[in-house]
Amino acid sequence: MVFDEYNMQETSAPYKRKKKRSFVQTVKKKFKHGSSASHGSHLDQDTHDYFLRVFEQSRQEFENDDEKRIFVENVFAQTVGHEVEYSKNQLVSRVLEDLLSLTSSETLERFTTAFSEHLRAACVHNYASHVVEKMICVCTNRVHDLARESPSSYQTSASFAFVMKVSKFLANNLDEFVSDNYANHVTRATISCLANILPEKQREKGKNSKVKFEVNTAEKGLNLEKMNKNSTFNPPEFVEVLEDIANRILNSPSFIDFPSDTMMSALLQAILLSLYAVEKKKTVKSICKKLMETTYACDPNSNQLSEVLGSQSHLFLLETVLDVSDKKQFTKIYEQCFAGRLAMLAKGHASCFTFAKLVQRCDDKEKFLEMYAEITEGDTLSEIAHSPAYLILATVANGCRRLSAKQSSFVKDISKALDVDSSALVPALLNFEGKSVCTPIQNKRLTYSFAGCVILQEILRFEKRSKIVKGLFALENDELARIFSDPKGSYIAESFFAVGVCTDEDMETMINKLQGSFCKLAASRHGSFALTALWNRCPPVALKTKVVEELANTPLSKIGGVVANRIELRSYLNNPKQWTQSQAKIAEEMEKKLKHAKNLICNS
Repeated sequence: MVFDEYNMQETSAPYKRKKKRSFVQTVKKKFKHGSSASHGSHLDQDTHDYFLRVFEQSRQEFENDDEKRIFVENVFAQTVGHEVEYSKNQLVSRVLEDLLSLTSSETLERFTTAFSEHLRAACVHNYASHVVEKMICVCTNRVHDLARESPSSYQTSASFAFVMKVSKFLANNLDEFVSDNYANHVTRATISCLANILPEKQREKGKNSKVKFEVNTAEKGLNLEKMNKNSTFNPPEFVEVLEDIANRILNSPSFIDFPSDTMMSALLQAILLSLYAVEKKKTVKSICKKLMETTYACDPNSNQLSEVLGSQSHLFLLETVLDVSDKKQFTKIYEQCFAGRLAMLAKGHASCFTFAKLVQRCDDKEKFLEMYAEITEGDTLSEIAHSPAYLILATVANGCRRLSAKQSSFVKDISKALDVDSSALVPALLNFEGKSVCTPIQNKRLTYSFAGCVILQEILRFEKRSKIVKGLFALENDELARIFSDPKGSYIAESFFAVGVCTDEDMETMINKLQGSFCKLAASRHGSFALTALWNRCPPVALKTKVVEELANTPLSKIGGVVANRIELRSYLNNPKQWTQSQAKIAEEMEKKLKHAKNLICNS
C-alpha cells in the first residue's frame, strides 16, 4: 500500500520499487573480497581493511568537531612515509580525497612535500591524480583564507608554494599533459583554482550536480557565484601563471586542433572561464577572436549547417565563448555562426542547447526579434515542439518575458504549434511531452510536464497574461489544487501570485476556487510551497481570513510547520482580532513599498 499525499488515503501500488543500495554499501560490496579487489597499488590485507573501515566511518555523524579532527589526524598518521604509494590505490585515494580538506596544516604540508618529488608520475596516474586535484583545491582555499587574515602572509605558506609549483610544472609540460586523460583533468582543476573557481562537491550526495538544462537565466553574462567564486581577491602570482598558460595554448601550433578534441575543448573552456573570472578581458578576446577566425569561420552567406556545429566538443566550446563574449563579440558570433541556421540548430539533438545559450545571452531586443522571426517561420515551431529538442521552447518563452518582446505572438504561435486553441493552451502545456502533445493524464498520480510547466511559468509573468489566467480558472477546482500540489506545478503558483503581475481580482478568484483545498495544500510539501507563494503576495485581509479560517478548523498536526508559521496560525487561534490588526499593518506597509517601487521605476 502507498500513502496518497493528495487524497490523504492509502492506494494500491502497481509494484514495489526495490530499494537501492547506498553508496557505502556499494563500495563495501566491491571490496569485500579483500585487497585483491582493489585497483592500483597493492596493499596488505590489514591496511586495506583499515581504510575500508575508515571509508565507512567517515560518512557517519561525529559528536563534535574535535572528535572528527582527531579521527582525521589518526587516519593520516597511518600514511607517514607512504603518501604517494597509498594514493595510487583506488580505495585509499578516495578516502584521502574525502578527508584532505579536514587535515591540519602540518599534515597537508607533509603531503605537498611528498608529492612535489613525484609530480609527473602522480599527475598521469589514474588514482593519484585525483589526490593531486584535491590538494590543489585545498591549498587554494587556504591561501585565500590566509590572504583574508593577513594580505602579506599567504606568500610564505606551504599551500601557496605547492600551488605555484604545480601550476608552473603543468605550464612547462603542457604539450605532454594536455593529451593525457588524467593530467588534463589536473591541468583544468589547477587553471580553475588559479582563478579561485573551486570545483563543486558533486560527490556529497552521490550524484552528478551538473545542470543539463537551465531556463531562468536573466544575467547578462556569467554569474560568478554560480561558479563558486567565493573571494574577490586574486593573488597576482596566480593570475600571472594563468595568463602564461593561456598564452602558451594560444600560441601553440596545435591550437586549431584543440576544439575538435573533447579533452582539449574542455581545457579551453576552463581557461576562458578562469580568465573571465579574473577580468583578463584582453586575453579572453584574443582567444575568442582566434577561434572565430579558425574553428568557427562559417560562411555567413551559407544557410547550410557547418560541420563544427554538429560536433559536441565544438558546441560546448562555442557555448562558453558566448558566455564570456561582450556585446560586440556576441553580435559577430551570431551573424557568423547562427544567422540563417537557427531552425536547424534548434531541432538538433546537441545543438539545441547551444541555441538555448544564444537566446539566454541575448540582451538586444532587435537581435531577439530576428531570432524569433526565423524560428517561427513556416512550421518550424511545430517541428521543434514535436522533436526531442522541445525543451528550448521554455528558453524562447523566457526571452520573450525578459526582453518584453513578442509576448502575444508567442502565445498564438505556441498554441498553433500544439494544434490547440489559445483557450485550451493551459491543459495542453500541462500534458505536453514532445511527441505526445495534449495526451490527457488519466492516472492522477502521474506528474505534469516539466517543459509545459516552465513555459506556463514564463507566460504567467508576461505583461498581458489574461488568456492564460482564464485558462487556469477554466480548470476544475480539484484539478487546480492537484496542479499546485505537484512538484513541477507548484512553481506555476509562484508565477501566478508574483508581486506586480497578480491583481487583487485574480487573487480573489483563485482563492475562491481553492477554497476547500487549503488543508490538502498545507499538508503536502509542494502544496505548502504554493500556499506560501499565495501568502507572500500579501492579499487583502478579507481574503487572508478565508484561508486562515479554513486552516484553523484543521488539527495543527496535519498542517506543515512552514505554512503554520508563515500565516501565524497559532496567533490567530489565540486572538483572531489581534491577528487581523497585525495583518492589516503588514498589508499597509506592503502597499507603501509597492508605491515607492513604482515611483522609482517611473522616475528612472
